Amino acid sequence: MSQEQFSLGKTPQITIQACHGDLIIRSWDDPVVVVQGSEYTATPEPETSALVLTSNDRLRLLVPAQANLHVVEANGDIVIKHVSGHVHIEEASADLVLNGLNEAKIAVVHGDLVAKNVDGTLNIEAVHGDIAARHTADLNVATVYGDLSVHYVNGNVEIAAAMGDVSLRTVGGNINIKEGKRDLSLRNVGGLIRATQIGGDIRLQGGLCAGEHRLRAEGDIVVRWPVTEPLTVTAVAPKIIHNLPFDKMDEQPNQLIGHLGDGQTFLSLQSNRRIYLRQLQLLKEEWTDEATDAISFSFDFDDISDRITNQINQHLARITTELETKFGPEFAEKITRKAEEAARRAEKAAARARERAMRRTTRRQPPPPPPPPKPASPKSSSEEQLKILRMVEQGIITPEEAAMLLDALE
Repeated sequence: MSQEQFSLGKTPQITIQACHGDLIIRSWDDPVVVVQGSEYTATPEPETSALVLTSNDRLRLLVPAQANLHVVEANGDIVIKHVSGHVHIEEASADLVLNGLNEAKIAVVHGDLVAKNVDGTLNIEAVHGDIAARHTADLNVATVYGDLSVHYVNGNVEIAAAMGDVSLRTVGGNINIKEGKRDLSLRNVGGLIRATQIGGDIRLQGGLCAGEHRLRAEGDIVVRWPVTEPLTVTAVAPKIIHNLPFDKMDEQPNQLIGHLGDGQTFLSLQSNRRIYLRQLQLLKEEWTDEATDAISFSFDFDDISDRITNQINQHLARITTELETKFGPEFAEKITRKAEEAARRAEKAAARARERAMRRTTRRQPPPPPPPPKPASPKSSSEEQLKILRMVEQGIITPEEAAMLLDALE
C-alpha cells in the first residue's frame, strides 16, 4: 500500500470519482491531505486547492477538518468522520456511516445509513436499507425503503415516504410525514406533528406543544398522555377506548371530543380501526395494579396436582417392579417409601402455589408467616451406599442406575 501527501491548504476540495473498495475518510489538524491505497490515481490542482481521486481498491484519506468532500461513486462501505466542511455523496453501493459532520447531502445509498452528531442539515434522497440517526439537526428524507430510527433531533424532521417502521424520539422541532407504509412511534416531540397517511399503527407518548397536531392511521392509534398537560382531542374511529379524566367531553358514535385542562394544544386523531387514549404513567403498564388485576390466572392448580400425583404413581409402579427384580422386595419397599414421601411433598407444594396465586389476585390479606422449618430427613446409611457401590463393581447394575438409587436414598 502506497501513501502520498498533498499540501492544499485548510479547506481543500476533494473529489472521489470512483472507489471500487471501501472508502474511509477522517480528519486531522494538519493542512495536508494524506492518501493511502494500493491502486489509485491522484490528480492535484494546487491553484484551486482541489484533488481528484480514482481507486480500484480500498482507499483511506486523512484530510483537514474543514475539507469539502464530493463522492461520486463508491462500491464498498463509506465511513466519514469529523469533517466540518460540506459533504456530498452521489451514490453509495454499500453502507454509509457519518459521524461528527457539519452538514451532508446524500443522493442514493443502497445499503444502510448511520448518522451521528451532524450539526447542520442532513438531506437524504433515497436509502434502500435502514436509517439510524442520532444527535442531528434538521433531517430531510425523501424515501427510505427500510426502517427509520431517529433520536435527539434539534430541528425539524421531514419525511416524504417511509416504507418501513418509523421511530422518532426527542425531536425539538416539527415532524411532517407525508406517507408511511407501516408503524409510526412518536415520543417527546417539541414541535407540531403532521402524519396523515400512515398505513400501520401510530403510538404517541408524552405531551405536545401548543398548536394543531394531526395524525391519521389505517391501523390503531395509541396515545399515552400526561394528565397534567392540557389537551383538546378530537378522535374519530369505529372504536374509541379512553381513561383520561376529561374536564369536558362530548362522546358520540365513532367520535369523541375531550378537553383536559386549559390550553391551546389541539390533537386530531383519525383511525380506521381503534383509538386508545391512556394516561401516561411513570411505571411500565405491566407493573401497575390495573394491569396486574387484569391478568387472568387460568391455571387449574387442582388439575396440576392430580397430574403430578398420577405421573409419580406411574413412575413408582414401574421403578418398584425393577427394584424388586434386581435387589429384592425389602430394598424395593424402602426406596418406594422414600419416593412416596417425595410425592406427598410435591402435592403440598402445588397446594401452596395455589394459595399464593389466590393471594396475589385478591391483594387483600397480607401473606401468612412462613411455616416452621421441617426437620431434615435422615441421610442414607453408609451401609446402604456401600451395598449399591458393590453392585456396580459386580456388574449387577450400571453406574447410571446406582446414581438414581443414591438420589432416591437421599
